[in-house]
Formats: sequence, C-alpha cells, structure tokens
Amino acid sequence: MLPQLQSLYLYNNQIEKIENLETLSNLTQLNLQGNFIRKIENLQNLKHLKKLNLSRNMIAVLEGLEYNQELEEIFISHQQTTEELQFDMTSLAVISNTLRTFEADGNRIKNISPLAYLNNVRTLSLKSNAIEDLEGMEKVLACMTMLVQLDFRDNPIEKVPKVRDQVVMMSQNLENLNDKKILGNERAFLMKFYNIKSNANAQGKTKTTGLTKQGKQGNELAVAGNSIKEGKENQKYSDGLNKASDFSGNTVHQLSKKFSYH
Repeated sequence: MLPQLQSLYLYNNQIEKIENLETLSNLTQLNLQGNFIRKIENLQNLKHLKKLNLSRNMIAVLEGLEYNQELEEIFISHQQTTEELQFDMTSLAVISNTLRTFEADGNRIKNISPLAYLNNVRTLSLKSNAIEDLEGMEKVLACMTMLVQLDFRDNPIEKVPKVRDQVVMMSQNLENLNDKKILGNERAFLMKFYNIKSNANAQGKTKTTGLTKQGKQGNELAVAGNSIKEGKENQKYSDGLNKASDFSGNTVHQLSKKFSYH
C-alpha cells in the first residue's frame, strides 16, 4: 500500500517474524528493536535499505543480508539469547563494501575474527562482550583500515597490560578508543618508545650471545666473571627500561585523560 515509504519504525511491538515487507522496495530505514524476532529473513526486496536496527530481539545469527548491498548501519546489540552471537560469512561479505557503522554490544561475542570482512567500517562498538584475545583484535584491526572509532569497554581484554597502547599502535587511523580521544602525538610517541625498547633488548641479546661464544674459546673463569658482570649490567638496564616503560605508559594515559575532558 505504501511503495514509496522510506522509513519504518516498528520497535517494541512484540513482533515474532520479519514479514510482509515485500512491496517496500524504497525503504531505507527499518527499526525492529525490542521485539521477539529470532531470525533475520524476508529482506531480499529491500535493496535500498541503509539502516537496520535489530537490537534487543532473540537473534542467534547475523544472516539474511545477501541482497542488502547498500546497508550502511547495523545495530544488533543485546540479543536475548544464551549463546554467543554468530556471523554468516556470506552476509558479511555482501555488506562489507558499504557498511560504515556496526554495533553489537552485549552479545557474549568471544570470536571477532569474522568481523575482518567489514573492512570499510568506521565506527565499531563491541561493548560488554567476552572478547579476551588481543591477537584476534590485531587481525581484525589490520583489515579495518578505515576504522576511526572503536569501543570494547567491559570485555576481558581490558585486563591485558597496556592494552590501550597496543591497540592504538595496531590501527593507524583510529581517532577515538573506548570513548577517549587519541591525542595527535600519542601514537607517534608510543611507536618511537617501543621501537627504542625493542632495539635495546635486541642489542642486549647480542652482547650476551657474544660473551657465550668467548666463554667456549677463552679462559672459562674470566669469561664467567665477565658474564656475571654483564648480566648484572644488563639486568639494571632492563629494569631501567621497564621503569621507563611504566612511567611513559602512565604519562600517555594521564595526558589522554587530561585532554579528554577539554
């Protein structure tokens, strides 16, 4: 009856199934938040759909988006299920060219690697999930080269030491992390500091290796004495680097906190 309709809001209506939308071929916005929907289906005729809100339903799998090639925003947070939200690879691949905003808070998500398909996303929110793997986060961020805003607060990964520093260095275009702005010189400072630390550690290993080879060829007692001396010096140097790392890391966080309030 309304073929030219562009926006449809049906939130909080106890809807159990997505249906009877076939004639709405010009629909660009569909809000089905707060219903009893268990499956994403019957959206194949909504080819111009740009914004889809399915938060607070009972959906177990993000799927059924194979024909929605113009989608720019998806909101699928807080599904009322007991299992981790799953992702259909075909749907992710289809929407990857156009999707810019993806929000999936509170869905017990632990494995985020499928999200690497969404390489054009600029805003990603994954708050209150079960993410704990920093390596998985690195793989996703390596693909999301357009990402400028990321929020993973209230996940186990937050307990990883200096996780903010590491994530900032993983994504070159990220501007806001966990609702805190990344300062202009923060990333450059971290990259420079950790490069210096890495080179220093490499040099320390080289010195230790050289002393070990000398020990095999020269006077064992003299070399043992030198090794102990070098070992103490390297230990002091290493301790100093660790203290400097902690101090610099705290400084970066304090600066970030200070400027985020202005």
